[in-house]
Amino acid sequence: MTAKMKRRAFITLLGGAAAGWPLVARGQIIARRPVVAYLAGISSAAMLRSGPRRGFLNGLHGHGYIDGQNVDIVYRFADGVFERIPALAEEIVQPKPDIVFAPGQVIALAARNATTTIPIVCPPLDNPVREGLATSEARPGKNVTGILRYIGGLAGKHLELAKELLPAMAKLGVLVGPGSASQRTDVESAIK
Repeated sequence: MTAKMKRRAFITLLGGAAAGWPLVARGQIIARRPVVAYLAGISSAAMLRSGPRRGFLNGLHGHGYIDGQNVDIVYRFADGVFERIPALAEEIVQPKPDIVFAPGQVIALAARNATTTIPIVCPPLDNPVREGLATSEARPGKNVTGILRYIGGLAGKHLELAKELLPAMAKLGVLVGPGSASQRTDVESAIK
């Protein structure tokens, strides 16, 4: 929230309070800090050493959020036992955090099964539509958001570009992971 937005919110709050002073008893307003739930598949020891966690905290800090000062971060760790993730997801959404950070699609799926109302952020999304995390890539329509690692047709476009740049190319090797059937299909379509 920018300083201008904070000032507007404060003025609105102050104006509303002043208007209601004669009608209601004065009371103390207790503001709750935002709560970020962080669900990790790794152990707490590995998490404390991880670069992604530092990046996550630096990103929050860059937007003015500091854990324990103006935001609270609640962690749950599966300790590498992925069968524990669904139960941990259920546990972490019970106190109604403001947002759930899911650093992997498996974790996002478990969090999505645990809540359809709390926003879930998952940076590495592979195919959110196929997995039921989004209605479409253009308009997700659900409570999960993130960054797509793959866009349909892009692998084929890369191959077409390589063929244009290297017209004398006789052979080309393409490496795709076991969960990358869509990429493989795109490449095979572009070869024909």
